[in-house]
Amino acid sequence: MKQHLLSCVLSLIVGPYVLLHGRAADSSSLNLNEGKYANRKVAALVTISGHVYHDSNAFNDGKLEGPGTNASGTLYINMFSMLNGIEIAVATVPVNTDGSYQISGDFSGYYQLRINGNQATIGQSSPLTQFSQRWTIFGERLGLGQVTDGLGNGILTIGVFSAQPIVDADFGVQQYPVSHSKTFQIPEPTLNSTIILNGTGSTQSPGPLSGDDVEDGTLGAGKTVLFSLFNNLAGNELHYNGVKLSEGAKIVNYNPALLAIKFTKPSSMSTGFFYQILDNASFYGNAGIYQINWTVLPVTLIKFTASQNEGAVILDWTTSQEENSNHFEIQRSIDGKAWQTLGSVAASGASNDSKHYSFKDISPVKSGLYRLKMVDLDDTFAFSSIQTVIVRDSGNLTFFPNPAQNTLNFSNSKEIIEVKIYNNVGKLMLKTQVPTNGKIDVSALSTGSYVVKVTSKNGSQESLHLAVDK
Repeated sequence: MKQHLLSCVLSLIVGPYVLLHGRAADSSSLNLNEGKYANRKVAALVTISGHVYHDSNAFNDGKLEGPGTNASGTLYINMFSMLNGIEIAVATVPVNTDGSYQISGDFSGYYQLRINGNQATIGQSSPLTQFSQRWTIFGERLGLGQVTDGLGNGILTIGVFSAQPIVDADFGVQQYPVSHSKTFQIPEPTLNSTIILNGTGSTQSPGPLSGDDVEDGTLGAGKTVLFSLFNNLAGNELHYNGVKLSEGAKIVNYNPALLAIKFTKPSSMSTGFFYQILDNASFYGNAGIYQINWTVLPVTLIKFTASQNEGAVILDWTTSQEENSNHFEIQRSIDGKAWQTLGSVAASGASNDSKHYSFKDISPVKSGLYRLKMVDLDDTFAFSSIQTVIVRDSGNLTFFPNPAQNTLNFSNSKEIIEVKIYNNVGKLMLKTQVPTNGKIDVSALSTGSYVVKVTSKNGSQESLHLAVDK
């Protein structure tokens, strides 16, 4: 069969622009399915290649660079046809250990390359975007010019109108930091007394904030810290350098010696807050829960864990001593404010030996906080530390980035009916439907912590934590 000479050459998208016939056009205004921009058949094998880079500074130096990676064998490049608004997988390849990949096939027209921890199925729509623990996308580019398309969504749009290879279709990944959860037990404080959160971690000396990052190592003093969920302070106050902090406060160049709790409501028996430490790439990761408890405990709790087991959450705890203990109430929360009692387990009453207890939550939530309410015979009680369990389920909905600034991107948006966003005191801040592109505008939200409630077509509801950092 004779091949026709094509007047078009490779179409590249750099940022929001498509290069067509030697001139630039805004890709957001193009109809990719009609007129002179319509798909055109080329009877030739085309190769598309690039790399995935582990860029530890997440493009902060203006360069997409670093060693190639496949995130320990968990990354794929999936290629989709977007003709007439229909998203169909046409190719999929695993990323090699050096970060390289190559797709070969008889292609023509416009396509999307998407990086994912899940491999697509040819002829099917895009699978849920998911990556192994702590890996995240921050940018992509087409060509070796040290620029990205500015979206950071793990998607590159390409146009194939000749047999010329497409090279340097690159993606950048980074690993989130983790802020450590901490729980301390102190003697009952006096009204308006203050304790510096820079101690040794012993009973009367709560330790400093801390975190870790795969690229940057230990995180703590000198870093930027974002504070949230101040309702956990339970009427007490968090101060920095003598100034009372408010919800969403950000401290630059954190000095542990300047952070303190002022006990303005010591009858609360506990106080705390959430915090996130920024890494060198300006990424916040999972929040750490800082909690201080006080009272005379009916039991000496030496171990309390919560973990996922298939579709359930298993709670295990051990006491080394019990005196006049009555029972344990197992409580769960999705926001750290409202707590639901799931059940009760009888205590031993009096014991100087180790006692082991267990409870199974057979209907867990996506992201659950768990604690024990330890009740004495005279109905006095105290709370354990808080354990967090994120239930992993490939069918669950997710969004990114988190923290967000102006835009929130939802995966599997076609299954979503409605999204509601509440602030940390339960006030509805945003109610919207998710458009087909999966993006909603959150620019009106101020810096702080929020709960996102998503209603799906099947009637299920999920509640996820969101941080906004302006």
